[in-house]
Amino acid sequence: MLLARILLWTNGASFLLYGLACLASPLLVAGYAGMELPGASAMTEVAAMYGGLQAGVGGLFIYHGMREERFQSGLMLMFVLLGSLALARTLGLLLYGTSPYNLGATVYESLSALLALFAMRLIAAKRSGA
Repeated sequence: MLLARILLWTNGASFLLYGLACLASPLLVAGYAGMELPGASAMTEVAAMYGGLQAGVGGLFIYHGMREERFQSGLMLMFVLLGSLALARTLGLLLYGTSPYNLGATVYESLSALLALFAMRLIAAKRSGA
């Protein structure tokens, strides 16, 4: 259960802090990812998707990490969201080429998703008495 709490809190804090930073400065992520933000619409889109959405996901992870009865659902959320990101990013890397930003993000997302799956299995095994 400690692994579940650690995963939910560390990923929650990472997403929340990165999201708030991107909300405060959309140019931050644009610089890391090699994007250009030519106007207000692009700035708002990055602020919403990289800022608001990621901060919200981080808050959800932290919420689920606060109580043991929510660990399983929080880990499932983490597995699906980060696993989806990792799969889509891997496809993007194969189709469009690599970059240090995307390689690093793929490793982070893949490891987090796999660790969430592992932690879910540990919880299920503990519950079944195995």
